[in-house]
Amino acid sequence: MVYVYDEERGILGQDASFLSKSLWPEENDKRPLLLHYHPLTIYRYQILKQADTALALYLVPDVDEEVMRRSFYYYEKINTHDSTLSPSATVLLACRLRDADLAYKYFIEGAYIDLKDRSKNTANGLHMANIGGTLLAVLSGFGGININEFGLHIDPFVPGQFGRIRFRFTWYDSVLEVFLADNDIDIKRVSGPPVELVLRGENIIVGQKAVLFDLDGVLTGTSDNHYQGWKRMTKELGYDLPEEFRGRLRGISRPAALQEILDYFGLEYSEEEKQELANRKNNYYIESISAFTSANLYPGALEILTALRDRGAKIGLVSASRNAAQLIDSLGIREYFDYIFDPAETLRGKPYPDPFLKAAEMLSLSPGDCLGVEDAKAGIQSIKSAGMTAVGIGKDDLSGADAVFDTIKDASSYLLDWLEV
Repeated sequence: MVYVYDEERGILGQDASFLSKSLWPEENDKRPLLLHYHPLTIYRYQILKQADTALALYLVPDVDEEVMRRSFYYYEKINTHDSTLSPSATVLLACRLRDADLAYKYFIEGAYIDLKDRSKNTANGLHMANIGGTLLAVLSGFGGININEFGLHIDPFVPGQFGRIRFRFTWYDSVLEVFLADNDIDIKRVSGPPVELVLRGENIIVGQKAVLFDLDGVLTGTSDNHYQGWKRMTKELGYDLPEEFRGRLRGISRPAALQEILDYFGLEYSEEEKQELANRKNNYYIESISAFTSANLYPGALEILTALRDRGAKIGLVSASRNAAQLIDSLGIREYFDYIFDPAETLRGKPYPDPFLKAAEMLSLSPGDCLGVEDAKAGIQSIKSAGMTAVGIGKDDLSGADAVFDTIKDASSYLLDWLEV
């Protein structure tokens, strides 16, 4: 099949000779055409009974969008839609061109052909091709389902007259449910393995879930190492860092922690001097954790990482520490992580949502399919503001979390149950 382009009109020809014919006389307005006019008369004019070109453009859309648009509306003006095959084909291309009025109009036309006996012949049998076309109008028109060599694509378009649409379909071994309302879309895996697809141009995995861990205070304990590093640095400045800072500095970045200390003592330094102080503390910290091994993991940490991996969950590490990658190497758990957050990847750290949103993006998941595990208030705020489920670990005030447990071992059953929801 080839497209014939008409330079004068800027549209595609119905066939090689169609556009050379005269327009149908307006006075000949009896319908349907074939019950009132001889085929040899009809074929001498530009008149259609079904949306053939619209269907072709839907099936083979490799043309300029403006050419597609001009062609669609040109043929729509001369289409009588006498054929029951026409409404659904029109819906498909109207949705692609985001014409809500035409898409809704012809969907109703197609749906009512048998429901309201529009053709006056339903008693002789249902119009099965139209029923199939109407179903296709929902799935591929409003639902925006498209399959090509790159896989499954979904780009929905729901006219405001509809309100909401819900449907299910099977993709290989999985059943997916799609819920559409205005510009909102929710896709859930009903059964089967996770499904990779492209939603509105973005790669996502439906049915895939991820657990995003903080490191310090969740999988291992380094908060004391951090505190001792800051305390040593502060002592060199002639000050004694109070015990309250042991928990106060958890979950925030190194520059933010340093600023907390300087503000407490009323100290001011240049940016260059601050960098030197932060580096000094970091060297003390690295020195203290250099001997860490898997024995320094909290009880139950290795077991939950193994269980999550065995169940097919994605696992991410979202730590504010720039030494997190080095530490998980020492702990022997790098192999468990599908993504390790680098604080340099975002301008804002915790309590802003940016670190956890970045993790979801890099794992090709929506925030709603992610759960974050934190031991600090700032971390819980970061998780919740990202739109994720939050699990708190420890005895500090972690209000705002969806669930709080004393240890990661205690939280294990909750995390595994969440995967199945």
